[in-house]
Amino acid sequence: MLCEMCKQNEATVFYQQIINDTQTEFHLCEECAHKKGVLMMNQISTTNLLGGLVEPGTITPQEVELRCKNCGLNYPNFCERGKFGCSECYQAFSQKLSSIFRKIHGSTQHTGKRPIALAVSLPAVSPKPETKIEQKTGDEIALLRQELQVAIKTEEFEKAAELRDRIKAME
Repeated sequence: MLCEMCKQNEATVFYQQIINDTQTEFHLCEECAHKKGVLMMNQISTTNLLGGLVEPGTITPQEVELRCKNCGLNYPNFCERGKFGCSECYQAFSQKLSSIFRKIHGSTQHTGKRPIALAVSLPAVSPKPETKIEQKTGDEIALLRQELQVAIKTEEFEKAAELRDRIKAME
């Protein structure tokens, strides 16, 4: 498709303008788009996102030989594309991925999301076996929830509010 302004170059910029519910589309070449003042957004790809994480000159000869047995993708091509070739590439490149993950996420383990205030004030809690006290509390909460449902059905909203508050306090 040719540029709508100069009618000479190939249109590579597709610009859509909406003014007062009227939609207008423009098909422009890059030069005419610059002249018209259309802002050019750089395309973001996974390659660009991974760019700088694995420098092309830092790939060792052993890494060049690293290849997925299923699809044949080698490590330098993976670094260039920023994408796996198949589901088995993860296993093939696993020894190199931890350093990439560390650079992207700051860690190699998923820690979940937590509001900043909680992340600062709460220590990490490791799972522990359920104790009899916790089991008893769980049973009490279940009974309170049943009472809450009955109070709601019978429209005893003050009692329902009290039960709700007790459940929240126990949880």
